Amino acid sequence: MKTAGTAGLVWTLWGTAVIAGFLALAGYEATPGATSPPPLEWPASTAIPRASNGLATLLLFAHPKCPCTRATLKELAVALEGRATQVDRSVGRRLKTSWCPR
Repeated sequence: MKTAGTAGLVWTLWGTAVIAGFLALAGYEATPGATSPPPLEWPASTAIPRASNGLATLLLFAHPKCPCTRATLKELAVALEGRATQVDRSVGRRLKTSWCPR
């Protein structure tokens, strides 16, 4: 009987540790990253033009073969809905890289 009690205690401790680990990971995943203020001036060394008509400039760089690009563009469309006249949009593609986060 002592062995059954010990095994039950081990399973209980193991299960508690697993649940605690999942909760810690979920908390970490849901924590936003650090934010920083945008630069006050447009970089002089860039070839990308800034909107000169007083609109905010939004730049999006997307890999054409990345599976998340389509979802990103859909989310961007939702975010900009009703704000089309307030933002100058530009989408850039870089074809010579094989980088993709997924």
